[in-house]
Amino acid sequence: MKKLLLSLVCFVFFVGIAVSQITNPHLNDFNDGTTQGWSNGPTSPNPPTNVNNFLEEVSAGGTGAGSKLAVFNVGTDITGDYTAAGILSIEFEAKTPTTDDLFLRVGIKGGSDDTEIVTTNFVTVPGSSDWNSYMLSLVAGDFLIDFGPNTEEEVLADVKEIRILHNPDPEFPAAAIAATLHLDNINISDTVLGVNENALSSLKLFPNPAKDYALVTAKDKIDNYKLYSVLGALIERAEVNAPSFEIDLRNRPTGIYLVELNAGNTKHIQKLIKK
Repeated sequence: MKKLLLSLVCFVFFVGIAVSQITNPHLNDFNDGTTQGWSNGPTSPNPPTNVNNFLEEVSAGGTGAGSKLAVFNVGTDITGDYTAAGILSIEFEAKTPTTDDLFLRVGIKGGSDDTEIVTTNFVTVPGSSDWNSYMLSLVAGDFLIDFGPNTEEEVLADVKEIRILHNPDPEFPAAAIAATLHLDNINISDTVLGVNENALSSLKLFPNPAKDYALVTAKDKIDNYKLYSVLGALIERAEVNAPSFEIDLRNRPTGIYLVELNAGNTKHIQKLIKK
């Protein structure tokens, strides 16, 4: 009887572990007034806080606890097997009221030996900026190993911690800086095409793939567009103020791009292939 009870306990325990991992998509919107598991350690003199339903992180610069700008999450709802869940990217909204530019990367710790990997690419949050949306790819080829013996693939199949950090260099530890970072709508999912579900009505982008030009048409007037690399780097921004326009691709290298179209409060992001 004791063996049976022990087996049942073990079964329930392991089932709990199996279901306690990231779902696709995973969104932290901070609308519940908490930090939703985002922290920077028990010794931090200024841990992140929820301010008006977004996350605020303050770093002091210099040396010692609280000097570096980073937030991390080890919750069972955001860790686990990113590969099996089909996770490919992270998108978030960010701004900073302080004057220095912030260079944000994603660091992940995981694998059998707690290997630390960090994205080779970063997004720049300009000093004294307002809210903007940023994207980073979370596939193995976009990381490098900063410490530990596991491969990037092994880490992504066993994520134990994810962090958003400031560092101009591709290093898992954050860099020291006196700054404030505001974060909202952290979305981890299987796409790099954004989280806004509102599409411009009757939107068409063709031809796709395109060689020289891609034509965008919509029923609504498009205010402006932004062209990103597939890794989230902003390449071009242009005002449109028309329901149709052309994107000039003649001097762009072949590859995958993201086109963000804005009309009032509506945003649509679509993949565009240059052949």
